[in-house]
Amino acid sequence: MSETVFRAYLNRHTVVFGGSVTVDWIEGGKALWFEEGPLENRVVWRVETATGETTKLGAPPSAAQTGNGADALQNLQQMLGWGAADRMTPKTWTRADYLIDHLAVPEQLSPDAEWFVGITDNNIVLRSTRDGLARSLTSDGTVHCRWDLETLRWRALPGLRVTYKTVSPWSPDSLALLAYRRDVTGVFRIPRMNWLQPFEQLTDSPYQKAGAQLDRIAPVFVELRSGRQVTVRLETTEDRYIQLLAWLPDGAGALIIVYHRDFKDIQIVEANRETGAVRTLLSEHSGSFVKIQHEAMFSGEHGFRQLPDNGFLWLSTRDGWNHLYRYDSNGRLVAQLTSGEWSVYDIEQLGPDHHVYFTGAIDITRPYDVHVCRVPLEGGAVEQLTREKGIHGPTFSPDGLAFLDTHSMVDRPVRTDLVRADGTRIRVLSEMDITALKEVGYTPPEEFTVKAADRTTDLWGVMYKPFDFDPGRSYPLIQCAYAGPQGIETRRFFAVDQSRARNLHWALAQLGYIVVCLDSRGTPGRSKSFHDVVEGSWEPALTDQAFAIRQLCERHAWIDVSRVGIIGHSWGGYFATYALLQAPDTYHAAAACSPGYDPWHLMINEPYLGLPLRNRQAYDRADIARSAKDLRGRLLIVAGTSDDAVMGPAMRMVRALIDAGIDHECVLVPNAFHHFSGADEEYLVRKLVAWFDRHVKKRTLTR
Repeated sequence: MSETVFRAYLNRHTVVFGGSVTVDWIEGGKALWFEEGPLENRVVWRVETATGETTKLGAPPSAAQTGNGADALQNLQQMLGWGAADRMTPKTWTRADYLIDHLAVPEQLSPDAEWFVGITDNNIVLRSTRDGLARSLTSDGTVHCRWDLETLRWRALPGLRVTYKTVSPWSPDSLALLAYRRDVTGVFRIPRMNWLQPFEQLTDSPYQKAGAQLDRIAPVFVELRSGRQVTVRLETTEDRYIQLLAWLPDGAGALIIVYHRDFKDIQIVEANRETGAVRTLLSEHSGSFVKIQHEAMFSGEHGFRQLPDNGFLWLSTRDGWNHLYRYDSNGRLVAQLTSGEWSVYDIEQLGPDHHVYFTGAIDITRPYDVHVCRVPLEGGAVEQLTREKGIHGPTFSPDGLAFLDTHSMVDRPVRTDLVRADGTRIRVLSEMDITALKEVGYTPPEEFTVKAADRTTDLWGVMYKPFDFDPGRSYPLIQCAYAGPQGIETRRFFAVDQSRARNLHWALAQLGYIVVCLDSRGTPGRSKSFHDVVEGSWEPALTDQAFAIRQLCERHAWIDVSRVGIIGHSWGGYFATYALLQAPDTYHAAAACSPGYDPWHLMINEPYLGLPLRNRQAYDRADIARSAKDLRGRLLIVAGTSDDAVMGPAMRMVRALIDAGIDHECVLVPNAFHHFSGADEEYLVRKLVAWFDRHVKKRTLTR
């Protein structure tokens, strides 16, 4: 029975329906349409935004339909207001970014819809939307000095909801691009072996190690008709991360953000399109990291929003919490728009009512709840627009007069409401149906709080119990950890994901475990001082995690303190191993998936440990392979052979364990990267279940 329930939770998207919808706004936001229902019985609805009046448009036409199928599709497109531009589909190109050389990203469409732009063979290529013909805009790109463009990026929002965003490289008049010359000369090249071909193939790609050479990124204005290039005259591109923020509305230039490699200094500069000259609009410095490197580098999320008057909004933790500041076009601070002991997360919308709409943890009694709020652009009182506890994710109409509010908690299924900009609910669009989940077996997750190792700070977490939980029984416990400074790990949303790895927390509980996840000090989302605990050392985060588990074991008689395991992915894999080294009396078995063991191996540690030349001791302390001889308990290491961030450090850890005579298990997944999917993911799930069954559930006190 438990195996059946486990599989249902692992594939939870197949037993819950509705709640979250994808809509298309039509008529400038006056109406929307969306599809709802299972595939075999799907219905298209039209909703009037102002009134909530709903019209059933019928079933969407199937590709398998014949005869009048094409006519039905055309009629539906006419009803929904689809135009020719909506039918143009960008092609993809492969982008090489920091640490990653295989991102499939879409071409970017020009504002006048005449051109798509992408990169082919290291050069900028235009593709006409009229006839599909392509022409190269540059011809001097090479493997070592290639052209690059801004394109679609993704990020995980609070609650581990994924969103996508893009910054257009196109000028407003569609006659120029802001592109990058990416010089990787001198950057270490990491080898990668493809083991699955008849003749093994060795390739290499640029790889940015701690303290070593970084890519030099030079922003360049490129004119479409003449091919003229104007390089932005930055002071230096050495040891800098550089990205386009936005074009000026009149097209006379662009705003660019420059991070020093240790993320303790930031500048926003305005670059002139004709001359490349720059002027600095904002400089910010902190004794610790100013922004989260992952969000800036990989997600393109900087806490910036351009205003129509050429001013901008900026998120900063300068007063100890992440808050919203307004600047004019000359970089002069106009006002701090939000304040208090809570954090703003994302700038969502500039409303026609001269308000800034944003998400934030405004309810200080529940520091991880995310609400939709607004504040006047000229300054004034902050309004909280959403009331239900939990995570709220808004999607605004094009006219800014309404938004979809998709919200839930760990124990409250997802619902999507249509809401006016002032927070008035117009109607419920969709509610998640979990009837089938309840029929399988259902015990809702629970929030909990414990103290950090300082015995003062509250830590918040989520506990998952088996579907047939009985407080009279004794249960083994598995902790799911990340504990890195890049993101909030605990899922406080009623998460449903087609990735079985993301569903694993809740699914493992159905096999007879108590599963817990919490965010320790050193993770984001709360105060700057809470986050800064990670500065220079990872140890406080691990101490918090272990102290929390001991509190839960003391609090609940049905948790068996002698049977505790820990699992983590990426940074969490490092912490799962660290737990066996630093807290062997608490943790008895660990599974480290794609673990980033070696702090010297890549530059993502620099904002938190400092630069190696200035703080070697921090790197030595964080290098846990040095302590392999002290490992106690059972350790499983899982690594993909094509995962450049993990493979080398994992092999060095395995070597250290072998040299120390420490029994452990290592699983290599051929040609897999940092995350696993398909057959790899299914194999990993089965391996993890068997591992914890042997070494936690059936563990005896004899080791």
